[in-house]
Amino acid sequence: PGRDDGRRPLQAALGVDVMSLNVNAVMDGLGVRLATISGLRVFDFPPDSASPPFAVVAMPEEITYDSTMKRGGDEMVVAVHVVVGKVSDRSARDQLGVYMAGTGATSVKTVIEADRTLGGAADSCRVTSAVFSTFDMAAQPFLAGTLNVHVIG
Repeated sequence: PGRDDGRRPLQAALGVDVMSLNVNAVMDGLGVRLATISGLRVFDFPPDSASPPFAVVAMPEEITYDSTMKRGGDEMVVAVHVVVGKVSDRSARDQLGVYMAGTGATSVKTVIEADRTLGGAADSCRVTSAVFSTFDMAAQPFLAGTLNVHVIG
């Protein structure tokens, strides 16, 4: 009890090595951060269906292993999709603008970076970019934005 074995708390509980990223823990950690935004439904996995506004944490497309010496660290970029409403709805545009802002209580960037370790799942993370697009669900295009989160562990 009270002994530090050199692992971050979440990794110690999961039995994961200090310098490796656990994809599931990172996605869960992002979901926890996003859930702090009032009124935004959050899925830390791709859902079958959802009603806007919602955010989806996607699987990383790639993991870069051994980004530093030997097993010194891994890196990944995780996309967070924020979906707000019909493309033709001005209020959807206004709502997406608030979520995609660089600062503020409902800024996705701000809430993710408020805990850069994602509850101990990573050494650091940073929202590095965002793009605006549409997100198709049930043959209906919705206005969306995607934020790319660079995660280091």
